[in-house]
Amino acid sequence: MAELMNCKSCGNLYVKTIRDVCDSCWGEAEKRFERVYQFVKKRENRKATIQETSDHTNVTESEILDYVRTGRIQLTDLPGFNWPCHFCGNPTRSGQLCPACEKRLSEDLHKSMSPVEGSGERAYWVKNEHHERRKS
Repeated sequence: MAELMNCKSCGNLYVKTIRDVCDSCWGEAEKRFERVYQFVKKRENRKATIQETSDHTNVTESEILDYVRTGRIQLTDLPGFNWPCHFCGNPTRSGQLCPACEKRLSEDLHKSMSPVEGSGERAYWVKNEHHERRKS
């Protein structure tokens, strides 16, 4: 049986399918994506930043970032597309952290792991939890 929902974008009533928005709002979202895609597809626009792309296409930066996160826009030929690291604010092109913060976090996690006495190198305590090391 079809489920009636209110569109999370416009609030209108619609029959829910696989989307959380009505057909009208979905169509508008696809038009916005197409504007961004057509803009970055042009060779002369490939060095544009996310902000410049947003300004030119009238699509929000967060929506453009969603296109990147969901894989609808690939970063391969877009050197200007980056966003601030969650920790330090330096630009990054992958995930939430820049490479330096990823390395620092990894080192901190490694340092916080201490071998359990009498168990050799097979068991570790991490944040008050006991873990057995998996054999690779």
